[in-house]
Amino acid sequence: MRRPGLSLCWFLWVLPLAACGGSGVTTVGSTAAFPDPVVTISSTGLTPPQVHMNLTQPVQFMNRDTVAHALAPAPDLGYGECTDITRVGEIAAGQSATLKLQHEGICALRDAAHPANPAYQVLLVAH
Repeated sequence: MRRPGLSLCWFLWVLPLAACGGSGVTTVGSTAAFPDPVVTISSTGLTPPQVHMNLTQPVQFMNRDTVAHALAPAPDLGYGECTDITRVGEIAAGQSATLKLQHEGICALRDAAHPANPAYQVLLVAH
């Protein structure tokens, strides 16, 4: 014969565990699905300022400005050297370039013509 209080005790113990669930925070090395990463270059800066992607995804840089832009590493932002960006070079007006990062982590970059302007900086976060 079952004791009626046992089921209730079990339920009260399991309920908090089920409520804990995932935190929704994606960590480096995860396999979460991210939309195709695109950074738009315009006369007002780089958007969005932060892009999350899986390491296997290439990021596309689209120059919507009327002048060429050259992207450069920004190690002074505190995320180390991002030498991957040097493979992109200058992107002509109306053109695009694609880059596939080689390492997980954060890659900080900026438009070389606007080194001090935060609007021309972007963080690529490869998971």
